Amino acid sequence: MCDLLRNSLLLIFLVPMVLDGSKVNVLPQLDYSLSISSVSFVMSHDAASGYITLPNIDYVDDDDAYYTPAYYKTQQGSFYSQLVYGARALDLRVTTDHEGDLVFKHGDWLIEEVDFDSAIKSIMRFNKHHKDEVILLIFSHLDGDDTEELINESLDSYSIPVFDCDYLYDKTIHDILSVSAGRTVWGIKDCAKSNYYEDYLVHCYDESDFDDYGGYYGDDAGAASNGHAPCTEGDFFSSPFTDLFDYTIWNANGQDDGDGGDDSNDDGDDSNDDGDDDSNDDGDDDSNDDGDDYGRRRVDNQNYPLNEIQGIWQGSYNQHVIGAYYGSTLVNDNTLSQVNSFHAQNVKAGKYGKLDLNVFAVDNVEVGGYELAYQLRIRNNRGHEFVRGENYKTYRVSETLDNAGLYFVLSLILAVSAALLYMSSEERKQAREAGTSSELRSDLLRAGSVVA
Repeated sequence: MCDLLRNSLLLIFLVPMVLDGSKVNVLPQLDYSLSISSVSFVMSHDAASGYITLPNIDYVDDDDAYYTPAYYKTQQGSFYSQLVYGARALDLRVTTDHEGDLVFKHGDWLIEEVDFDSAIKSIMRFNKHHKDEVILLIFSHLDGDDTEELINESLDSYSIPVFDCDYLYDKTIHDILSVSAGRTVWGIKDCAKSNYYEDYLVHCYDESDFDDYGGYYGDDAGAASNGHAPCTEGDFFSSPFTDLFDYTIWNANGQDDGDGGDDSNDDGDDSNDDGDDDSNDDGDDDSNDDGDDYGRRRVDNQNYPLNEIQGIWQGSYNQHVIGAYYGSTLVNDNTLSQVNSFHAQNVKAGKYGKLDLNVFAVDNVEVGGYELAYQLRIRNNRGHEFVRGENYKTYRVSETLDNAGLYFVLSLILAVSAALLYMSSEERKQAREAGTSSELRSDLLRAGSVVA
């Protein structure tokens, strides 16, 4: 009976731990006194593309049928999974289909593998166990009939508040929580300055040899010989990584002076790579010294309370063609280059000085995203001090469980409990047999003494 009670208590405590495993070890507590414009959010770029299912390349009629979605797919996994791996902002691009239903998209590619409501439910499932974590649903590139109205209706059904950009301007996290009844999933539309400047984007592959298909598909096809190596073969101290770091610095400054984007603080030398206080040695009115002047986020008479950092390898037709030559995909480029870990190391080393790293856009957040999110949160909580970050904590297995993993663990628990119960029954049986043998020996001894 004691064994049965012990095993029952084991199950009572073990099952809730598995079911609620996502509560373990996420990120350091967010400082609610910070303004939403200075808090760092890792944003999964084109988050819904994680649902895109790539066809089997061996069964497609032409390469474009595979490589077009392969370079539209910027993420792996569901919204829930992306949040587990550190995303706290989701880049959501939405339109309506021919039936008038909401559908996610990337460019002109409709993402039909998931419906809008199911995807939102996965966000709320994460939020259920992490109510202290603020999650931004950043909607942009909206088109289609009544798309914005339909989004509002859907979010309202989940009690997700939607905020105007003007309201968010200069507000702290605490301010916003006070008007959202404590809810921490927020809808935001076109409130982030994108810092996307087509002429100065940083790509994984060098295009200096590219001439239609000839440079990479002709007789002299091979690695980019007149420029940098592909990001998948490079190192963190050479191009294109150094170019991408400079671009993120420029994004963080939020300035577009039209001179070609080479004004990473106009200091002309180390682009803040020493982590000291020269991050704003640009000789102007120091509009970026303390993060309090939001003028750098004003474009075409619109104030942007959020500022994006484009920490991604930018795609293009040429990049897709070159990537196809290498047999790669955008997600694979990201994984092999370890670019998200590159950003995390720069944050940890204090290379961004006092610049606000607000909405840090990344591809494939499942690789290096949590590491980056952890370093950014530590940096936020230390007030952007010039100190090195901490080593990030790794997830426990239970944190990465989704439905399939959960069912497996529950099945394992049931199997173990059944084995324990069986062992208990065997122990009781053996005890009874031992007791019977003892009684029999006593009876025989008593009988022998009587005969004697």
